[in-house]
Amino acid sequence: MKPAEDPTKTGHTFSGWHSDEALTIAYIFTTTEVTADLTLYAKWEINKYTVTFEPTFNGEPKTTKEVEYNNPVERPTNPTWKEGPFLGWFSDEALTIPYSFSSPVCDNITLYAKWDVILYAIIINENGGTGATWNAVEVVEGSTGYRLATEAQREYAARGGDGSPGGNFTYSGSNDPYEVGKKLPNGLGLYDMSGNVLEWVWDWYGNYPNTAEFDPTGASSGSQRVLRGGAFNLTPSTDRLDWDHHNRLRSIGIQLVVRTVED
Repeated sequence: MKPAEDPTKTGHTFSGWHSDEALTIAYIFTTTEVTADLTLYAKWEINKYTVTFEPTFNGEPKTTKEVEYNNPVERPTNPTWKEGPFLGWFSDEALTIPYSFSSPVCDNITLYAKWDVILYAIIINENGGTGATWNAVEVVEGSTGYRLATEAQREYAARGGDGSPGGNFTYSGSNDPYEVGKKLPNGLGLYDMSGNVLEWVWDWYGNYPNTAEFDPTGASSGSQRVLRGGAFNLTPSTDRLDWDHHNRLRSIGIQLVVRTVED
């Protein structure tokens, strides 16, 4: 008589009953006659799992390694990327949990590469001239890619949009700049829209128009750019500043926006 159900063992696949401890003689329930007490031995095949290494930037193929259950995966050769140095492998897409290569692999997993982007300074030397082309870039409706938000767009986002819970949020200041996302988001799920550091917006600094406009892009020209959002070293009321866009301070940062495409 054959058992009604096959046994189970974590990390293994049952491959049949055998009549010898060496697991070389498969026991056949349909034809073998039982004439005495009998011990049957379960044979197990250890499972193998796939570890996928995700480079996390476009153009580079994924790589995989196959590992037997409860064994660590061998650390691969560190990948390279022209944009910055490799910082390590992480077990979550948010890149917050470093992966330990001494850990046993007990399931299929994906590891994600983390990179440190190298930032290069671009110094504009007009060499006696004026009006370098980088000042002439425009916000083009329907364009894709990342850019600074216009002042109107950023204010809409900071207020939480048109829906619940409304448009007033408590200023979230601090004594020093802090990591983004440490305080609660607003009604649109956006973090650090007030306090922390000031953010550049697209607009030239100028007076607001006297009449209502839909999604305005600000003054057509000027000498100072707009800063919004308040900062750790400013009072909540200091929410709109004009500033020379050539200058940098530890209390000034950026938030980038990108156009989403709806199906």
